[in-house]
Amino acid sequence: NILRNLHLIRMRARKADLKPEWAISCGVYDKSVASLRDLAWFAVTAGFDSVTFWNLVKYPDILDPGTARVKPIADLPEDEQRKAVAALSDAIRILEDHGVKAEVAGDFVDWPSGRWSRTG
Repeated sequence: NILRNLHLIRMRARKADLKPEWAISCGVYDKSVASLRDLAWFAVTAGFDSVTFWNLVKYPDILDPGTARVKPIADLPEDEQRKAVAALSDAIRILEDHGVKAEVAGDFVDWPSGRWSRTG
């Protein structure tokens, strides 16, 4: 259990007079975008220090039929791209409103248009 492990590490660190810095790195793609807000709330309630969001770089799919297929947000229709930008923006707002540092690795969102950039 993740929360139990976090607690045990914090207890051990406290005994050693240390304060670990907790960070999450999260890929943003078609299958993760719906849970970005939940991830932000998890990071807040679990006491994480920062969350970095990164854009999916698509490689060829594995041919195993049981393997999940993922798509970069830039490959989705415009309305879904806008929803993804809104979800990412909401997640960042949740984090920052609660003192958790939020970073976007690369320049992959065109914030004014609400669209994903293919260059970032």
